Amino acid sequence: MQDLAAWRAEIAADQRAKVIIDDDPTGTQAVSDVDVILRPDRATFDEFLASAQPAVFVLSNSRAFAERPAVELVGGIARAVDAAARDAGRSATLILRGDSTLRGHVVAEVEAVAPHTPVLFVPAFLDGGRFTRDGIHYLRTATGAVPVADTEFARDPVFGYRSGTLADWVREVSGGRRHAVPVPLARLRAHGPDAVADALLGAGPDAFVIPDCVREADLLAIAAGLVRAQNRGARVVVRCAASLAAALAGLSTRPLDRIPLPPPGRVLVACGSFTAASTRQLRALGGLWDRRVEIPASAQRGDDALLAGAVRERLQQDGHALLASDRAPSHDRIAAAPELLMDTLVATVRRLAAEVDLVVAKGGITSARLATDALGASGAWVRGQIRPGVPVRRLRTPQGAPSYVVVPGNVGTDSTLRDILDRITTDPDPRRSLLDQGAGR
Repeated sequence: MQDLAAWRAEIAADQRAKVIIDDDPTGTQAVSDVDVILRPDRATFDEFLASAQPAVFVLSNSRAFAERPAVELVGGIARAVDAAARDAGRSATLILRGDSTLRGHVVAEVEAVAPHTPVLFVPAFLDGGRFTRDGIHYLRTATGAVPVADTEFARDPVFGYRSGTLADWVREVSGGRRHAVPVPLARLRAHGPDAVADALLGAGPDAFVIPDCVREADLLAIAAGLVRAQNRGARVVVRCAASLAAALAGLSTRPLDRIPLPPPGRVLVACGSFTAASTRQLRALGGLWDRRVEIPASAQRGDDALLAGAVRERLQQDGHALLASDRAPSHDRIAAAPELLMDTLVATVRRLAAEVDLVVAKGGITSARLATDALGASGAWVRGQIRPGVPVRRLRTPQGAPSYVVVPGNVGTDSTLRDILDRITTDPDPRRSLLDQGAGR
């Protein structure tokens, strides 16, 4: 019999500080009321560990880097956290939050934190329809569940993979150095947290322990199982998506109905994500898509001034604007195009920072770079989710505390961006959206 209340209490009783290293800024998809460190250094970890806060997110944005600098960055963060915890006299659990569609420097980063150490690997993101059953990781779509190996995310030009099962995926991405220890759903539901604890305690140094995870009760069993294993002396590296990170930190989502803005309520939608899902969401914006300002694949350094002028004109006319990278499928034929397009996007938004009241950022790497490099944010507070898997943050910037919406590249239906804009209002009547207010301008 599953005792969910007892498992929640067991997780809550764990006094280890939870430091969640986020490889892009989408790890707060399933949490609210938590701080995010956007510019990590030893001083920020000392401050956190001297506080009463149980958890903090730390942005590494390592998915945007090549493997070597990613490893150096994540390893450096882990060492700084360990040193700060020792000096503060506290124990800390490091959690590597990664992508629910299996992209990222997964093996390299866990080895940077603790080589030859068992890994608890849980890519399930339940709010976003990502779950694991029978050792296969799925993405739920409008037409049914699809193995992530059969989606566009498995064809990522940097982090692509072919394996259909997670056991095969571990062998593939590790070059055969790591192997999987599955915890099937039947065992998890029959034995609860002990199924996970026993697997972790019995795992060899190169094992990825991978429990099935389909619903919240499975997630709580996994989280409580980790706590039991740690209490019995197990040393484990945790690599997971947003759901387990939230459960371990004792955090939950807070659905937000509206994003109120002070007048004039100027909103910039900025998209650097190239996925087909992102493009469909942009096209669903209708007139805003038709009047978009597009960064061409042939962009040159210095084009940001001209692009900012075009965005400024749209903001003055409509109160909202869309700035997006070129949607043409030719980036792989243009040297350094993705990097130059992102740099141009950042430089353009930097010129507009004082002229917008809200940025809706589409794409994980986009969200990280715009927050830090364009808006100058050093940290943020997560207010809640305006749509499932879409967090709203209050940034800490030199100019103040603007709201900021993070829309992951792999999250949402075709109408997600439209739905978000429909929930932004500067009108005394909260039923009127920003798009309603902009009609006829």
